[in-house]
Amino acid sequence: MASFTREQIEAALEAKSRHLNQYDLRQIASAKAAVMKMVAEFPESWGKAQRQATLLFEMIEAAANGKLAVHPDDLRYAGGALVYLGDSLDIVPDDEEDGYADDAAIVALAIEKSSEQVKTYCAAKGLSVVEYLD
Repeated sequence: MASFTREQIEAALEAKSRHLNQYDLRQIASAKAAVMKMVAEFPESWGKAQRQATLLFEMIEAAANGKLAVHPDDLRYAGGALVYLGDSLDIVPDDEEDGYADDAAIVALAIEKSSEQVKTYCAAKGLSVVEYLD
């Protein structure tokens, strides 16, 4: 079973998020096929994490296209989580048993840290926020 602490997850998300800027978020938004391929790699048992990661991408994409009025700093954790998913250096390698547990934890933390933006986006899109926030 995968073993990591909340502190490790917080440090990993902060490391991936801290230097992201508006340009980086636009780059993430323009890489839809690659991002969605990574998100699709979550096993079925991690369906909520997959939905949350998809929502994080959709928020970044909407902001990049001017359809979500948020400051880029407010989406840095969303971007950091997606960058983490694409990084081969994870806390728990994906090919190990429960290897997606850290990825799911990173995504959940990004959702938590972006909760105001998640609520705004869900309201604008008519989505149930309880599907994404714990």
